[in-house]
Amino acid sequence: MAVIGKIREKSTLILIIIGGALLAFVLGDLLGNKGSMGGPVNIGEINGQEIQGLDFETRVSKNIADYEERNSVPATEEVTSSIRDMVWNQLLIDYIVKKEIEKLGIEVSPEELFDMVRGNDPHPQVRQAFSNPQTGQFNPDDVIRYLKTMDQDPSGKAKNQWIQFEKSIKEERLQAKYYNLIKKGLYPTLTEAKRYYSDASKMFNVRFVAKRYATLIDSTIEVSDKELKAYYTENIKKYQQEEPIREIKYVTYQILPSENDKQETEKWFKEKIEEFTASTDDSLFLAANSDGTPTFTYFAKASGLPDRLDTVVFNMEKGQVFGPYVEFNTYKASKIIDFKLSPDSVKARHILINIEGDTARAVALVDSLKSLVVSKKRKFEDLAKEFSKDFGSAQEGGSLGWFKEGVMVPPFNDACFKGKKGDLPIVTSQFGIHFIEILDKGIESKKVQLATLERKIEPSGATFDKYFNDATAFSIKYNSAETFVKGAEENGLNLRSQELKQADRFVADLESPRELIRWAFSGKVNEISDPFRFGEKFVVACITDAKEKGDIPFEKVKDNVTVEVRKNKKAEQFIKELSSASNIDELSQKLNLPLERGDNISFSSFSVPGMGREPYVVGKLTTLKKGQMSIPIKGDQGVYVVYIENIIEAPEVSDYSGYKTSIKQSWASRVNNEVFEALKENANIIDDRAKFY
Repeated sequence: MAVIGKIREKSTLILIIIGGALLAFVLGDLLGNKGSMGGPVNIGEINGQEIQGLDFETRVSKNIADYEERNSVPATEEVTSSIRDMVWNQLLIDYIVKKEIEKLGIEVSPEELFDMVRGNDPHPQVRQAFSNPQTGQFNPDDVIRYLKTMDQDPSGKAKNQWIQFEKSIKEERLQAKYYNLIKKGLYPTLTEAKRYYSDASKMFNVRFVAKRYATLIDSTIEVSDKELKAYYTENIKKYQQEEPIREIKYVTYQILPSENDKQETEKWFKEKIEEFTASTDDSLFLAANSDGTPTFTYFAKASGLPDRLDTVVFNMEKGQVFGPYVEFNTYKASKIIDFKLSPDSVKARHILINIEGDTARAVALVDSLKSLVVSKKRKFEDLAKEFSKDFGSAQEGGSLGWFKEGVMVPPFNDACFKGKKGDLPIVTSQFGIHFIEILDKGIESKKVQLATLERKIEPSGATFDKYFNDATAFSIKYNSAETFVKGAEENGLNLRSQELKQADRFVADLESPRELIRWAFSGKVNEISDPFRFGEKFVVACITDAKEKGDIPFEKVKDNVTVEVRKNKKAEQFIKELSSASNIDELSQKLNLPLERGDNISFSSFSVPGMGREPYVVGKLTTLKKGQMSIPIKGDQGVYVVYIENIIEAPEVSDYSGYKTSIKQSWASRVNNEVFEALKENANIIDDRAKFY
């Protein structure tokens, strides 16, 4: 991770403006309504602090810009969603955790912050960025030099980034102090250590008789509504809806190109092939006419080409075009650009150095590393482990193994396949600066480079209109939950069902369906939607059920309650039957039930051989003495009578400090998450993000 995330000033500004505009568009009428009353739209509230939508989106846009700068790829919908969650969690920390830190008077002094960035105890990211490449030791003087050069930046950008970095590590240290304060208060006693040891080490060997609920047919157990409602009332905490749920059924219309669409595409393509053949600038021609990214094949041998090309193109001449042909619903034509002799694969290793906003410093570091390798003062693999930011290969000494042409990014690929064994090229890509060593090259063979014109066979406007009209007609004709199901059958449509939470972002087989989810929570049960378009599909949905937060109505859980009441009645009957003998052998014979056994059972056991997962039974049997038979014990799967055949006591231990340490580590590992969750539960949080995103 970079110490200071380099953010392109203009890119960030554009993203923030676009993000704000998009949010305003998404909020739609709400913005207008609120605006007429003189107030901004809020997407939530944390302990009385309103979270304004545009402020939130500004933070999100800045983080998206950061992500795209670091990764050199646009943020996907999934990444954007994760960033929104991250920003929201940071707001929770700001307004909940930080308030607790302030109450306790926890601080990071200027001297402590100085020590974190320029002293003898630097922050890990500072240590990593300012370590001497020859010794691997942190050098505080390098930090001072960087800070001095930072002031020479007339834009002030570098200084602002450093201030933000210092702020982030200060906040990180404050939170660490807060959570460590709680961890220091966790102290397991000697008694707890002894119990922990005994629970895991004291073993029980048992014999038991089990009468399982499944052996008695449900229909033989009668239950009344009065009994069911009494159980429901007594156990209402078991029947709680933690958050609102909507159940929907939906049908999809896959938008496929018609025969006429295919013919029109073929006609256009055949006309373009003539221009493609005559073109003298294939890159420019493809950029103007080909779908997607202009396709130039890396030099490939016959086995690396599609079946229809492998036996043809090597008998053609440069400049000739093969096609049209169809692959993956796309018309294609491939032009011969060049032939060459080249190895099938190359074996190489590399050290990746991030530029991190300071190209000169990164170049100097790479040059220094190359000098160390050339002079044989340091081994390449050791430097890779120490300095490479490609963490996947760094621990393997930078090794990338053998790879085929076209697998790596273009500058890296070209350096490896054009170079010789033993070369040490340095190239720059979107990931940073690569210091490469070419370890070996495969056998050379004849290869071809192709430029490919592509035209996807896509639905026309008329085809879209047809599917939209079909979906609209369906939503009008089948306008209730009952007729909706019938309509799906009559029209041969695949009917799907799904439960939705308000913040869900996924619906099976649909692309980015947030609009559908928002509709489901704004509509009423039995309501039918107008057609939605998601990618290449039109969707019509029906709201079939709505569950609100709080007590789940009796009728909706009646079946589950019936199962529990029947189980209880079976247990009462089985307990009477299993109380009819004085020893385990007699009980087995009298009830014609097998005498089963379970060995090496401890209080910590998750399950018992022959029983399965029965925590209550395990807890009860560990209270018995050797030679003692239990009374009937009601479990999850049946009723059990257990006889303790033998108890293997835990061996004596003179020192329990290791067990105390284990307990403390277990408790400490849960502190950060559980304390944060407890603070959130105790706070007044309104999260309305799902209404807008």
